[in-house]
Amino acid sequence: MHLRISYATRVSFLYFTSLVLVGFVSYVSGYIFWLFSIVALYFLFLANMKGVVSFQTRVSVGFLSCFFALLLTLWLPTITSPDSVAFLSNFQTYTSIELIGEIFASISDKGLGFISTRLTFPLFLKAFLGDIFIEYPALILTINIALWTCASLLWVSVLKERYERLYPHSSMAKKTPKLVFVFLMLSPSVLYWEIALNKDIASVSLSIFAFYFLVRKNWLLFILFFLVASMIRPYSAAVIASYYIYYKNNRTLMLSATAGVMLMLIMLSKGSFTVIINGFLGLIFFLVSPNPLSPSNWQISIDTGTWQMSPILLTLEGIFVLFILAIGMALILNRRNLRIEFVATIFSIFIVSSAVVFVGYYRVLDIGLDYGLGTFGDNLVRKKLSAWPLIITLIASIVSHFSLGSLKYARR
Repeated sequence: MHLRISYATRVSFLYFTSLVLVGFVSYVSGYIFWLFSIVALYFLFLANMKGVVSFQTRVSVGFLSCFFALLLTLWLPTITSPDSVAFLSNFQTYTSIELIGEIFASISDKGLGFISTRLTFPLFLKAFLGDIFIEYPALILTINIALWTCASLLWVSVLKERYERLYPHSSMAKKTPKLVFVFLMLSPSVLYWEIALNKDIASVSLSIFAFYFLVRKNWLLFILFFLVASMIRPYSAAVIASYYIYYKNNRTLMLSATAGVMLMLIMLSKGSFTVIINGFLGLIFFLVSPNPLSPSNWQISIDTGTWQMSPILLTLEGIFVLFILAIGMALILNRRNLRIEFVATIFSIFIVSSAVVFVGYYRVLDIGLDYGLGTFGDNLVRKKLSAWPLIITLIASIVSHFSLGSLKYARR
């Protein structure tokens, strides 16, 4: 009896094993060895990862992604928030064993649902980065690019299967996954958060890994990545569920999941319908943000003392997304495939926005503030990254209809 392991699984684990080894050697060899090793491994992975994206596209898009991200490091800060400061401080203060001890102490005091990601994320980083990270926190970029590239390739491989199942007589399975890969790798939002010392890129990437192995019914690896993703972001289960709902595209599953989420929100918030309304508002905000009518979102740099941001890139991207969505709304009247994509995406994003809003609800109450309509309790511009693969896939589906082959798509 032979144990059969998929190509994607073998390559992914070979790559991550290499990352750990390079991280170990970087304790001794320093920054230059780490940088050149990670770049070499990155392009070796791109060259060997089989899938729906051609070799030329993988390498060229991977190169552009690295190039633009490195350019942004000259402009944007790595330490952007109180969380960033805490991540770096805990990475420097504690050893891996000490961090594990702090995590168990936190569970003992507050319960399993209140594990501080300010402890779990530094522990995750210690698996890849040595003490050189303390001096060069921008090295977070290497981990984020590696994770996101792997996740993007796995996402489009599952996406191609979904299109072939739902639209067997359409050209979507050939064109759209490639476009999704390009958009995911070169998205300003992704490039922006890749260089920041935050957990968003890692948590979304790990959620995609868990989703991929869930679809493949590889239960061991699914549980492994699910646990790691949940340690970094506690509501990763909702994110993975949203991806799976989109993949299955089952109307009963969509309606049941939405009703279940709404009921759970009401129960956990002790009858507050405001949380549900904010869940729908969060869905809209995920699709249309940052607000282009706010003058502050056109600033090149904002420093509030605790947060540092450069919202202009994200605002320009938001306008592009809004423009494409408006065109898509006009097309859905006679494009059956696009109607299916809109419905599946909206239902799936609502699962994520509800989870984000619910976490924000408890954060607002915890610090003693009043909770009301439009109160999210967190930075949704950053948190919408959890739904970004879904949004990008919808945008790519709409853009695909602009090509000459769009007439091949099914009409009503």
